[in-house]
Amino acid sequence: MATTHTIKGTIYDQFNNLMPKHSVEIYDQDLRQVQLLGTTETNAIGEYQLAFDSKKALRADIKSIDCLLYTSDAADDS
Repeated sequence: MATTHTIKGTIYDQFNNLMPKHSVEIYDQDLRQVQLLGTTETNAIGEYQLAFDSKKALRADIKSIDCLLYTSDAADDS
């Protein structure tokens, strides 16, 4: 049976300002590959939350998840 994990936090810029309405991509970083766990968007006060199934990230030989997070302006077309 799979377990649901939740990753949550608040995104700030380099000047410690909250970053509302930004897209967030969260990946599982293994030795040889990077796997997307999911995407979400920060709310009006820069908070995000992403729930994912452990089967999506955990392999039989790996017992932990090493997260890698990317963020960008949600209005950014690139």
